[in-house]
Amino acid sequence: MNDDAFVAELSANGVPAVMSPGQAVHVTVEVRNVSDYFWPSRNRESSRFTISAADVWLRPDAHTLVNNLDGRTSLPRDLWPGESATVQLTIKAPDKPGDYVLEIDLVQEGVTFFKDKGFTTWRAKVKVE
Repeated sequence: MNDDAFVAELSANGVPAVMSPGQAVHVTVEVRNVSDYFWPSRNRESSRFTISAADVWLRPDAHTLVNNLDGRTSLPRDLWPGESATVQLTIKAPDKPGDYVLEIDLVQEGVTFFKDKGFTTWRAKVKVE
């Protein structure tokens, strides 16, 4: 996709402030395509280059990566400019107790995360105990 296609609005609901180590929770992520470009979903003939919601866990400094291979959920349908979709994303708390930052981003599969193209991700502080 063109670099200008990596522009979205994200919000998440159902993210607990406190989780147990290794606990899995389903969160609702609202995704809106605010670019001028079409975003493909996995419902197409080929799953290459599709857009998915993804989460990563960071240390409290929000820079040190703990895990970037947590949950992923593809868009339920193609999104045209201005369109929105809701996805259910399963997040799994880190195994060690502590303070963390949950970051939710979008990824073009096989290409890059939106944040690597300048997109501001959605973040929440989560305590694991």
